[in-house]
Amino acid sequence: MSFHFKIGAMTDVGKVRALNEDNFSVVENLGLFMVADGVGGQNAGEVASKMAVDTIQSHLNYKKNPLVGEYNKEFSQDTNRMLGGIRLTNSAIYEAGQRNSEQQGMGTTISSVFINGDVMSLAHVGDSRIYRIRGERLERLTMDHSLVEEQLRRGLITETEAAESKNKNVITRALGAEETIEIDADEEVLLDRDKILLCTDGLTDMVGDEEILRMILRNGDDPQKACEELVDVANGKGGMDNITVVLLYCEKDEGEASLLERILLSITGGLRKASDGIRGFCGWIQGEAQSSPGEKEGEGQV
Repeated sequence: MSFHFKIGAMTDVGKVRALNEDNFSVVENLGLFMVADGVGGQNAGEVASKMAVDTIQSHLNYKKNPLVGEYNKEFSQDTNRMLGGIRLTNSAIYEAGQRNSEQQGMGTTISSVFINGDVMSLAHVGDSRIYRIRGERLERLTMDHSLVEEQLRRGLITETEAAESKNKNVITRALGAEETIEIDADEEVLLDRDKILLCTDGLTDMVGDEEILRMILRNGDDPQKACEELVDVANGKGGMDNITVVLLYCEKDEGEASLLERILLSITGGLRKASDGIRGFCGWIQGEAQSSPGEKEGEGQV
């Protein structure tokens, strides 16, 4: 593997829930990182999320496991293996729910990345998220499978209405909810010093993207400290749900970072600073245009 990782990870029950139904997995030697947020009563959510991370890890740990489901030619073998593990997990959770009345209806979200060389495979179901921080820019790499996100996509509600909606925790997909599952997948090329954040909605419902970015950047090269601050801030804002974060700092092995990558990161940082400056200047111009000379401080009308 051409990358090595600095890793931070933390899960917390929050301030309201009695039980932590989140789970996560960090398997550095496989390049596999996951978060899962269980749903269902009587501890069933915790069972489902634990089954998810354990089953996917077990499936990927043994390369000779047969492919589960149809091979998608759009993606690499690694991505197809991860998709197979998620399909296998969905079947296992669904069947367990059918057999055990106390676990009927249990399910879980899953957000996972599987890194091999420069290629990062992503797969997710539900509203747990995957972000990438490149330079000083945060980008969400997943789209929530939730009622509110669907309403936003269709233009039925505004961003403000979405943030205040009582339905923002209603998900439209979960592992184990149905006999078969639709999985969103993608592949991304990693660059030196990329940061990857996986998190459950206990973080993102409490803390906005810009604040998440600021906390990660100000903690420098310490991903564990950043994770702890993210959880603390989410709890400080109410801690309405379980909170789980996994944060990777991806660094190329000595001498492998290319000149092109360094130039791209430099350009990204420069463009962000220039954009911030332009927005500030435009705001000042707009303010000047909206105020007449007689309305400025010290120049009251006669």
